[in-house]
Amino acid sequence: MKFFLRKYTKSFELIELTVVIVVLGVIFGFAIPAFVNAKREAQDKEARTSLELIQDAENMHRLERHEYAECSSTGDCNDVLDLDLAPRGYWTYSVPAGSVDNAVLPPKFCAQAVHDIRAWHINHDDTEASGGVCVVAEPDPD
Repeated sequence: MKFFLRKYTKSFELIELTVVIVVLGVIFGFAIPAFVNAKREAQDKEARTSLELIQDAENMHRLERHEYAECSSTGDCNDVLDLDLAPRGYWTYSVPAGSVDNAVLPPKFCAQAVHDIRAWHINHDDTEASGGVCVVAEPDPD
């Protein structure tokens, strides 16, 4: 009897290894998509929060200089609006040329955060950011 027990306890059977691999596969199958979703939601929250900061900074800039400012990159927005956004972060922030109109009353602007194909934007009177890029008015050719 001792001989048979020792023979089977020296190694795992193929079925045991297969079960362990399947269980790990199921666990990773649920964990990885959840992690990717949580990461994407955190990045989107960062973009929306930073756009609200840009909106507040634009309003302060307008109070001081009586006009909204344009900025073409995150670093430019930091300089023009006196912000401290991460210059090499996940998102690229801008207030594109053509999205600022100081000639109308009340003046208008649109700020955007872009990364690859994902984008968020906020207008001068929005209460929160929404998906997509700013709609930029084309200049008149005349």
